[in-house]
Amino acid sequence: MACYPPSDVCTNESCPNMKPLKKEKPRRVLIYTLANGAQPAWALHTSCPSKKPFDRLMVPSNKLLACNTQYHSNFAVHEGQRTYYPGVPEFIEVGEHQFVEQVVARMWTTNLLLGWFVPFYLNNCLASHRSLVF
Repeated sequence: MACYPPSDVCTNESCPNMKPLKKEKPRRVLIYTLANGAQPAWALHTSCPSKKPFDRLMVPSNKLLACNTQYHSNFAVHEGQRTYYPGVPEFIEVGEHQFVEQVVARMWTTNLLLGWFVPFYLNNCLASHRSLVF
């Protein structure tokens, strides 16, 4: 299993670079899935070529042909600002080395919501029943 950014080209509107993004060193992660439990996987992040001095190539508008945007599986970082992709990804990054399948995250949310409601509801039902019987 592997988690990749959703695009293989730079999506920054102000960047004229149309070359494929270069791959960075992969990192080992754990993905929590509903069907198979915890699974070892790889998370890869890509980047638009950097603004290093030897990479500078000016175009007529004086823009660099590189924006150095870093693309991760759930978000992109440009000039220190993190922007999340629209929608909910299949695998949600919850820690530096942990991902959760969307279905599992929804199940956990439901369990937490019902975990607070059901005991409260059952205790109220039991209390009202006891007040009627005794």
